[in-house]
Amino acid sequence: MLTISEIIAGVSVLFSGRPAKPITPIQAQDGLPSLPTEVLLLIAQFLSTPSIACLALSTRSLNNIFGKSARETLQHQDKETRLEYLILLSKSRPRHYVCHSCVRLHLVSHIYLPHQPAPERLWWSQGPCWMRYHRVADVGNDYNPMGTSAIRFGFSHVNAAMKRHHQGTSHGIPISAFSFTGLRDAFTGSKIIISTEARIVDNNFLYRVHQCVLLPRHCCQDFADKGYFGNGGSCDHERLHTPVRLTLKNILVGLDPLPENGQCRECSLDYEVIGVDCGEMGITIFFTRWLDFGTGISPYEHKWLEHISVFVRALKVPQESL
Repeated sequence: MLTISEIIAGVSVLFSGRPAKPITPIQAQDGLPSLPTEVLLLIAQFLSTPSIACLALSTRSLNNIFGKSARETLQHQDKETRLEYLILLSKSRPRHYVCHSCVRLHLVSHIYLPHQPAPERLWWSQGPCWMRYHRVADVGNDYNPMGTSAIRFGFSHVNAAMKRHHQGTSHGIPISAFSFTGLRDAFTGSKIIISTEARIVDNNFLYRVHQCVLLPRHCCQDFADKGYFGNGGSCDHERLHTPVRLTLKNILVGLDPLPENGQCRECSLDYEVIGVDCGEMGITIFFTRWLDFGTGISPYEHKWLEHISVFVRALKVPQESL
């Protein structure tokens, strides 16, 4: 599909007979109202319905030409087409983001940041739409990483972070909002140190969960058997406490604690387990996972769906009107 700038440049060549100079979107928008209505209607034939609807919002004269018909056509389009329109519209609205659940624009300020307190005690159907549907990357019990309620996030957060990455710091939320460091109780007085962070690599949202625990030697076998690190809901395919058990066993029998690296054969999850023999103090285990949540464009993207819980995945998103 041609952009408006390319179409205006082509029209300039058609009417002037001279090679067209590069034209910016702002110049294209400023020059459109001065064109004859017939030419504008001709240009519209090369544009998609969402592009025409956005064009109608540029000026009053363009709204008089395209506004009513574009809006009526858009209302009868499928959800993907209406989302395309909102995505185009949100590029000029830094304070808003596109909600894929109710197909509307919401204020970014209405999203609770991952590290901010949220009304998590509400039943899921009582919360706002961004909490009800595709709400959380299930990387822990109660929809939060590793049993800590200090950080939790959903697709809306990933989408808003990717919007800032693509469109500038005035949009979305910062990637630093996904960082967290805290403690979680294990057993027999042991504490698990948890840290999380997010990064954007090759336009994909990557999330790291790192855990560290110092175990007394008499507790190692119980820790491994009960799977205190567990899968955390981030992977339904691999038994992630198995490499932890193997690392502890190797240290206890006197073998070199080589790092255990692995990747799920079904989803985009990588993990690493490192054991350190601390002598009389016990054994320290470092357990790190990397999850790829995809591009953040759609909550139906495979890389996002493979990391959310079966319960959230089974929810049907209502097809509400724009």
